[in-house]
Amino acid sequence: NILKSRLSWFNGTVNPCPGIYQPICGNNLVTYENPCILCVESILEPSTQRSFCNFHKEQ
Repeated sequence: NILKSRLSWFNGTVNPCPGIYQPICGNNLVTYENPCILCVESILEPSTQRSFCNFHKEQ
């Protein structure tokens, strides 16, 4: 997976994502601050598959 190889340097101690607020809903019904954070969470915890859902969850 290209994305995993690009983030292979990430060891979980530093947030590689920009501080841009662009809420996105994951298919686990959690709203993430931006798509990058959703992606990193998916890589750090592969047992919980996350992807984008088709609706915006109100907070």
